[in-house]
Amino acid sequence: MNTHQDNSFEKIIGTLPAWVTYEPLQDEIDPRAIPFLKPIFDEKRPIHTVPKSKQADPFAYADHVARAVGSLACGILAPGIRFDASGTRHGRGRGWFDRFLSAIPLEWIRIGVTDISRFSRQNFTRKPWDEPVDWIIIRDGSTWQAIQTNARRGQTNDE
Repeated sequence: MNTHQDNSFEKIIGTLPAWVTYEPLQDEIDPRAIPFLKPIFDEKRPIHTVPKSKQADPFAYADHVARAVGSLACGILAPGIRFDASGTRHGRGRGWFDRFLSAIPLEWIRIGVTDISRFSRQNFTRKPWDEPVDWIIIRDGSTWQAIQTNARRGQTNDE
């Protein structure tokens, strides 16, 4: 079975009725391949996929998803080039995901997806525009782990 810090992540997956995901680039993990996320793709939950074109307006897309989801809780799956244990996410340097994450409701759960080779237990310098994630799913060979970062503790309305 997949390892998790505790079963609270599995509870989150089970209770979030709506999701935002991404189409992976060649060097990114396909979220559909993560064993414990399969139920969100198999069930009839609303799933929104961020535009592949980074020319798309991240603020307009955040507004579109927020209107479509309404009052439902939502999970956001976010790729990254690097993540640290405190939830800092570094992307490809253009800030699309940071702008998108800055515009979504604070209550939505942000989940980074990465490989162990792109994960650091040492904290990176977090810039003012860097939007952290609440959880990180880490692939290590054929095993998976979800760790909670507590990066936004006190910022969300669900705590």
